[in-house]
Amino acid sequence: MASVGIDSGNITNRFVMGKYTKREHGKLKSYVSYLYSMPLTYSFNIEIRCENMNTAMKINQAYREFFYKNMTFHINYKGTVVPVRVGFPENAFQPTPGGTYQPGQAPGENWIKISLSIQCETYQPIFDPYNEKPADSSIYNMGLGIWVNRDHSPEKIEGPLKWVTDFEDMVLVCGQDILLEWRYSYFDRDLLQVDLLFEEEDGKTYLLDSVDNHNFYHWRVPTDFIINPSKIDIIIPNADDVEVFTVPEIYIYPDPKTKIVDDSTVFVLNKGYFITQKQQVDIIITYEDKNGNFVEIPAKLNLKNYQIDEIAPIEFECFVYNNELNYKKVRLVLRDHHNKDRKIYGDPIIIV
Repeated sequence: MASVGIDSGNITNRFVMGKYTKREHGKLKSYVSYLYSMPLTYSFNIEIRCENMNTAMKINQAYREFFYKNMTFHINYKGTVVPVRVGFPENAFQPTPGGTYQPGQAPGENWIKISLSIQCETYQPIFDPYNEKPADSSIYNMGLGIWVNRDHSPEKIEGPLKWVTDFEDMVLVCGQDILLEWRYSYFDRDLLQVDLLFEEEDGKTYLLDSVDNHNFYHWRVPTDFIINPSKIDIIIPNADDVEVFTVPEIYIYPDPKTKIVDDSTVFVLNKGYFITQKQQVDIIITYEDKNGNFVEIPAKLNLKNYQIDEIAPIEFECFVYNNELNYKKVRLVLRDHHNKDRKIYGDPIIIV
């Protein structure tokens, strides 16, 4: 190594976040912190010795093939991948004048020498240990709240929370996405964060999510919300003129009050995709009755633009579901995250 120095002209901002890895308790863990990239320049003098001119020419040939003119290598430094750019000169082949080899000559007395100098550009990553944080951490909440406490009196919260979404006679299926909306009218503060919960018929309450207050929330009912749902399947028979490219997801369920299955108790989760010229496809609706027998009802699947028509997906004769119904009746609850005594219940909804 001939020299090493700091390239002060390429120094960058030291307040840039960088990511690196450390080993803690036998495991690798990622961190982020302020990264100061210190640019460095290295110079190396290289001398290659060989015994004859033929070997020297082969070395020169290999040098041109692999290294001319710039190459980038990567090293691992304290859990960070650091690039190293190496520049090789054009006049690498400079054999020592008069270099010869004679029988009986001691090794190293009269080698043919190839000398060259290379320049390396890299940087030394310097992380600020006082600002490091786990890479998987994130900001939980940010906001500016307004809080008025008049005459040093206890906190007063006036104005109720109110659901905008109408839950009356609502029936949801597992996997369905619903938009929940609400309003609030606090007198002396902002509502920064809310908790969304659901309460079962036995009074047990479960947390769905804690979110920043945007007055709306998209809730996708988990597919396993009902352990053994009273779901009715469909069978699409194989046909030469119909090919199912993407399998659709159709949720057919009996009415929780009457056990009647008709076109109003059909919900399309995924329209699928069909390769066919038909507008209707023959299918079979099937389920297992309380005696363990499989009931089959012929039906027609309506297609629009090679997908299931969401407005009128299936045509069939209504029937009564001859088995027990499995569903849950719950109430959605909206609660102030910072004042848990402030909450409002929605009307009961049924999830099938």
